Amino acid sequence: MNAKLIELGERRATLVSQAAVQREELSQTLAHWRAPISLADQGWAVFRYLGKNPLLLGGAVAFLVALRPWRMAKWLPPGWLLWRIAHKALGTKGVIRGFKSSGGGSPEVCNTQTSGGERKDQR
Repeated sequence: MNAKLIELGERRATLVSQAAVQREELSQTLAHWRAPISLADQGWAVFRYLGKNPLLLGGAVAFLVALRPWRMAKWLPPGWLLWRIAHKALGTKGVIRGFKSSGGGSPEVCNTQTSGGERKDQR
């Protein structure tokens, strides 16, 4: 029985080390996909936020109609900059904790990174 347990322990250690090597290889292989996936994730967060706040979406559409489309081009770069600043301040990092805990504008799932480098979802 002891020999079997020792054999299982050695097999487990081998498999754990192989899994670590495979995770590292996969991480390096998929590194070029991080930026596109991050952008898609941010777009999905905007979609969910606007879905939860339809009045905001209606107000934004009314604002754009009032500005007329040719004027909208002047507002896109500053608007994008403001969105990025707000996302950094209120987003997954949760700089302003009181706002985040009330659910006002931050994504529903907060991804945190554990000490081993893997991602963990917190709800």
